[in-house]
Amino acid sequence: MIDPVTLYLLHEALNKPSVVYHAASKFTKTLIPRKSPIGAVKGIGVKEWNKKAIYAASEKYQAIPFGLERVNMMFPFRYTEEEVNGWNKACYLKRNKQRKTLEVWYYNHTPKNPVYLYHVNPVDFKLIGNDPTNVVEQWYTTKIITPIKVEKLLPNQIKSSWKRVNKAAWEIKKQKYKDKGWYK
Repeated sequence: MIDPVTLYLLHEALNKPSVVYHAASKFTKTLIPRKSPIGAVKGIGVKEWNKKAIYAASEKYQAIPFGLERVNMMFPFRYTEEEVNGWNKACYLKRNKQRKTLEVWYYNHTPKNPVYLYHVNPVDFKLIGNDPTNVVEQWYTTKIITPIKVEKLLPNQIKSSWKRVNKAAWEIKKQKYKDKGWYK
């Protein structure tokens, strides 16, 4: 019987893609590890990739939502209900179960800024978890990386990664946060 750590390392070695993708809203020549704006993942504790890292996805379409502009992004435990009720525009991440990816849903806003998609050599990247329920297969590294190639994508070129929602959908989202106790 193979122990779980060996099984994880074997899975990572056999399934490592030839290129991973990192998306950002700003252009840079080198990628520097930073703390995720989401913060530590609840229930996992502080891991190496929760502190400072460069995050990447194995597919282009999986990385793009992370580079789209963020206007009052709804992260759990970050804002009070009063703060959120005062916003006249916002956005949040939504799972698209059919495409098995994330999308950014905007309320009262249309993205205008480009997304820079960095093609990166995965040699220094490690897989974050091995949970088949994860929507995005994410990789991380704590090293400074120089991209192989950079693509500049305009919002109209990546329309499948974002959606504009109406006030009713926004009210439903706020109610879900309240029901789950995700307000600060």
